[in-house]
Amino acid sequence: MNRTVATSVFFLLLGFAAHAQEPAAGKQPLAFRTLGLGYAGEDLFYSNGNKDVPLPVTEDSRSPFLPRPAGASLAFYRMEKLPDGTAKRIPAGTAEISSGGRLPLLIFSPGGKVEVLDDSLEVFPGGSYRVLNRLNEDLGALLGTSPTKVPANSDKVIDATQQKKGTTLFVQLYLLARSPQTLVFSNNWAFSPILRTMVIVVPPVPPSELPTVRRIVESIELPNLSASSNPKTP
Repeated sequence: MNRTVATSVFFLLLGFAAHAQEPAAGKQPLAFRTLGLGYAGEDLFYSNGNKDVPLPVTEDSRSPFLPRPAGASLAFYRMEKLPDGTAKRIPAGTAEISSGGRLPLLIFSPGGKVEVLDDSLEVFPGGSYRVLNRLNEDLGALLGTSPTKVPANSDKVIDATQQKKGTTLFVQLYLLARSPQTLVFSNNWAFSPILRTMVIVVPPVPPSELPTVRRIVESIELPNLSASSNPKTP
């Protein structure tokens, strides 16, 4: 296995209380979040109750909870000021927010692409690693002692609670189809049953020939959300 590691790793341990909790179980989702993958913007809006609501997108970081409007699809747009002082909505895209389960996460990429994932604790619990393989080839992931395959352009949630009883976990990511298999990343990562780690593997950024790995860590035991960070839909 080629052990030359030329991958950029972005580590973010989010400390905002609004980034951890989710709507109560058994209730219709009232909120969603965004995340930028090679993209960030503060000029987007969406409509909720006929109001223009800012739609913040931060690169490699989840947004605070945003009030979720009714309907299966969410349309977002930019606002253009007109000479008469009014504003005009300029469509920028749509996302099928209903495909995101109880707690949708909208992942924005360059070019207007938006992917929707279920980011609830039911699907992505503490003590697990969610590997998003955005390559056109299969990825191997070794967490602790158990290797697993993450097919091309897919994601897999891997429960690591049985793999490690300490505070670190040995992690390797490698390209399965190469001969020899090409190592993408190798390191010891912090592990805790109250942390969940999203690992996003994207195509290389020239001049590097190896994929880029982004790592986003979030605690599931942060304080409860305030009313302002978990608003109710009218």
